[in-house]
Amino acid sequence: MADPNKPSLDTAFSGFIERMVGLLDFATAVAPSVSNAPHHVTSLTESVIVLGVTRFDEFFKTLVSLGARHREDELRKYLGKHGNDIEKNRAHQCDLPALVDLILVRNMIVHASGRDFRFLAQQAAYAPQFRRADVLNKREYGAEMAVYSLDYYKALLFFQQAVLVAVEQLKYLESKIVTDTSWTRRSSV
Repeated sequence: MADPNKPSLDTAFSGFIERMVGLLDFATAVAPSVSNAPHHVTSLTESVIVLGVTRFDEFFKTLVSLGARHREDELRKYLGKHGNDIEKNRAHQCDLPALVDLILVRNMIVHASGRDFRFLAQQAAYAPQFRRADVLNKREYGAEMAVYSLDYYKALLFFQQAVLVAVEQLKYLESKIVTDTSWTRRSSV
């Protein structure tokens, strides 16, 4: 039986999926009315993408927070064993909100290969996806220089397809995590 003091993931998944589908419904309804005004297409695309990214970020933080509440002891042990010196020290002394913040910061650093993302000289991993999806227009100036610009309408369509795929993947993940609650039980780290 689920612990009534520990929140369920049902609401997190269903709420996120509902909000993302609603965002796509909004963009789909508004797109035809702004299609003849490029500056409105630009604003719509930027708004939808920023809101979508914000919602994904919020959902991720919710999952981390809920997971930490269900597996707090294991998380503290894991950071105590695998974290850097600061994480090891803080993991055993901080309250739960600080522990969640610690794991969120750790996730950003680990997934940026330990580098400050503002100073990466290499091309972003997602750029080839945009080219394959024909989201970027390319103007070449001789053999040495090319300037890329975003095709906002195609970017909006690309974002729509990406969100629909993500929603399907989340529905699958939800069916596994929500129905199989074995992850909430204690384990050895």
